[in-house]
Amino acid sequence: MVAKIDIIPGQRFNKLVIISEVEPKFYGKHLKRQVNCKCDCGNEKVIDFQTIRRGLTTSCGCIRSELIRNNNLSKGMNLTNESVGLLKYIEEAGIYKTKRKIKCQCACGNFVIMSADDFINLKVKSCGCYKKILGKESILRAATFRRQNQRG
Repeated sequence: MVAKIDIIPGQRFNKLVIISEVEPKFYGKHLKRQVNCKCDCGNEKVIDFQTIRRGLTTSCGCIRSELIRNNNLSKGMNLTNESVGLLKYIEEAGIYKTKRKIKCQCACGNFVIMSADDFINLKVKSCGCYKKILGKESILRAATFRRQNQRG
């Protein structure tokens, strides 16, 4: 049998301080212990005790908001008229999780939504059409090579 860990009011886990234990809650077949916590930002939230204890939950959710505020969007990096490879920046597409998303148009005419970081760091250079072109070229080169070797 596993020893039951005591929940101590006032105990701190990252940005969360435990206020009290509340009614346990079922997650599937498992009954999970719940605690009412107060975050350093002032919010109170009921959270699964195991996720706090293991470090999977570190705040009420304010850390995510902080990350979004500190993302490139708030740093004012302007991508207007920027191009990378075959892609040209069109407009902002919002924020997904903590990543700034942008809409780009490829030289072939397709539109792509991608991470601004991938665009800035040259990780994505086309909508995927460039790989297709390279793939067709390499197939043609291989076929030509095979034909030349069969003759010789």
